[in-house]
Amino acid sequence: MKYLLSAFAVLALAVACNHDPDEMVINPTTPAIAPHNEVVVNDLTVNETFTLVWSSARVDDAEYMVYVKRDGAYINLGSTPECSYSISNAELLSLMDIKLTGEYALTFYVEACSAEGKLTSKEQVVKFNYSKITYLYILGAYQGWTENSECSRLLQGSDGVFRGFLHLENADQSEFKIVSQPYWDGTEYGPAEEEGKLFVESAEGAPANFKKEAGLYYIEVNVDELSYVMLPLTSVSLIGDAFGEPAWGHDVPLYYNATDKTWTGIANVTPDKEYKVRFNNAWDVEGYNCSLGESAEELVIASNNNLRTGEVSGLTGFTLSLYDYPYTIKTGAVSEDESKLYVVNSTDEWNYSKGVAMQAITNENGLTGSFWGLNALPTAASDAQIVLSRLQTDLATRFGGDAAAMTKYAAGEEATPMATNAGMTLLHADLNAMKLTQLAVSKVGAVGDFNGWDAGNSVQFSPVEEGKTDKWVLEHDFSKDGSMLIIFDNQWNKVVDGVEFQTKLGGSCTNLQINGSNLVMTKGKHKLELDLTTMTLAIDGAVKDLSLSPDFLEITGAFGAYNWNLGAASPQLRYAHENRGDVDKSRFVGFVDMYAPEGATGTDAEFKVTYPNWSAWLGGVLREGTTYVYDIATSFGDNIKQPYGLYYWDVALNATDQVGVATVVPIGSVNVIGAVNDTQWSQDFPLEAKGNGIYSAEMKISGEFKIRCHEVGWTAGDTDWKYNLSGKGESVVTVELGTAVECGVDEANFKVAAEGNYLVEVNMGVSPATVKLTAK
Repeated sequence: MKYLLSAFAVLALAVACNHDPDEMVINPTTPAIAPHNEVVVNDLTVNETFTLVWSSARVDDAEYMVYVKRDGAYINLGSTPECSYSISNAELLSLMDIKLTGEYALTFYVEACSAEGKLTSKEQVVKFNYSKITYLYILGAYQGWTENSECSRLLQGSDGVFRGFLHLENADQSEFKIVSQPYWDGTEYGPAEEEGKLFVESAEGAPANFKKEAGLYYIEVNVDELSYVMLPLTSVSLIGDAFGEPAWGHDVPLYYNATDKTWTGIANVTPDKEYKVRFNNAWDVEGYNCSLGESAEELVIASNNNLRTGEVSGLTGFTLSLYDYPYTIKTGAVSEDESKLYVVNSTDEWNYSKGVAMQAITNENGLTGSFWGLNALPTAASDAQIVLSRLQTDLATRFGGDAAAMTKYAAGEEATPMATNAGMTLLHADLNAMKLTQLAVSKVGAVGDFNGWDAGNSVQFSPVEEGKTDKWVLEHDFSKDGSMLIIFDNQWNKVVDGVEFQTKLGGSCTNLQINGSNLVMTKGKHKLELDLTTMTLAIDGAVKDLSLSPDFLEITGAFGAYNWNLGAASPQLRYAHENRGDVDKSRFVGFVDMYAPEGATGTDAEFKVTYPNWSAWLGGVLREGTTYVYDIATSFGDNIKQPYGLYYWDVALNATDQVGVATVVPIGSVNVIGAVNDTQWSQDFPLEAKGNGIYSAEMKISGEFKIRCHEVGWTAGDTDWKYNLSGKGESVVTVELGTAVECGVDEANFKVAAEGNYLVEVNMGVSPATVKLTAK
């Protein structure tokens, strides 16, 4: 896009600039700059072209000099023999040292220079409205020091100062840098020796990292003055007349939710009222106004405009996002759920946001009204108390009083807490009988296949911090692959006051459940970190379930040279891109030539998908509406049947549950493509099926090549490179004459050592398939 004149002005100037001097004599004249509309510069237009147009001076060989100024003296933009001059908006604003958003008036004049002298135009003012959004980026340990990925940013205000928030969850995230781009090729800023001053990357070297304690910070950066402010924010809250009396007189706390990196809270809201977000229960933090208002969809720091509740009313949840711009606050109605119950502790100063979710007990009819729970308190908390709450707020229905005969308290009613044990306690809440049963436990252990499921000899965790029971750690060399559970006090269960407690945790590392199913543990040394407040288990630093994914799958059955699990090993499917950097261990791919074995009387191959050494057998069920897509599982007893032939297999496997989906593609041709028969990767040269999985043909090869297959019914242009045999890995593989070279699937090219005529022989009847060259 260009910024142009009116059609009339352009036409007039075109006549002036292109007049034939042989037709008449015209006296020189002062060039006149055409008026220009206001120029809007933003993210979309910053790299567009600004064009200044003027009338001709009507002199021979004129060279026009273009000048511009904002304040002070003019600078020379450049020269041109034309009646116009173009420059990008970005370059022009840079020359004018315009960095801040706002409105600017730039003054231009043009000087026509020739052998006859100089002719200078009158000045012409053009208005520029600069609204480009500019950020500084914070890269650090909190986001893995990763370039071009999600990070917290600071937004430049109209005064040139960059502002924003940064949250560091723990001590391991303490270091970071501020940079001009979301990658390391930009300008880096770090702390200078003088407090509050920046050191900018220069010939003297790169700046040091900022180092801060865990927590939330408000940050201001002035790159012109090389200064910064980082203020610790110890609380986040809402305040306004939306939350009852006294209006604007009490704060509604918001608490950090590590799961989605937001601050959340619940309040009883009055509709069509106002509120704001503020920090440290104050309007100014050390003299800086970092409160938030304006719009819930785009919160503005230090805004004079309040947020409004609109039609929102009653019990309402608030979710504040400060990770990155735009900052937002979302609201949603909150209601009690019979499947939810939380344990709230006096040791957390009755912080309901830290209430630990209990586990609803169900049967074939659904909810039973009973819950399992686990409370992990300091061992010295001898006078600890708890209440049970339907929501993580004291505005919910709660249960307390006498544990043997609990009292139900209505929302907002003061609840009497119940006594509980110091340390770890398993809880059973029966809201039908209004009874809370508690079982104190002190030990945490791991038990499983690795120790023969011997509960009395479980491998013991240790508390991360002496005197606390919420976090535990175990480092152990597990002797074998298999299943595992976490147990308490070296026992599977215990009866207390008529309640049988299941003293074990399982299910999933991301959501441990009392009496949950087995977890997966693999052979080798592992570090286990158990968090009883979030009910999660991190294995080697990652909170996710391990997989017992096999190294390969096999197609075991009666076809080709194979006879189920007798004789030759079954053909294998390997990890997708197994020998490349982007290996996918959830998918198993490969070619299987299911040719009819000698003496076969039927038309179909019969088989199953198996694990290595036939340790698991997965039958298949054909998906409705498909020809060769199967749901496979160990629970499916039937064999899979399909016509004899050559097939490409792609199996997506859930190894933990031993289920998956097998997509099978009939292959119609096997070809060679590359530097073949004086072509360069432009033509397939087919190999002839010789029987028993052998495909061969003679051809000239002068360089690199691959074995490319096409599905039955393929036409040129369809899935040209989806099914191919290749060299293993990412580097070109040289095929030595007379040697059967193993093939990968969709990996590196093959090549010949020297140009020549060769018999190419591909054996799809073995696993993995091979390619062999013989000189002719």
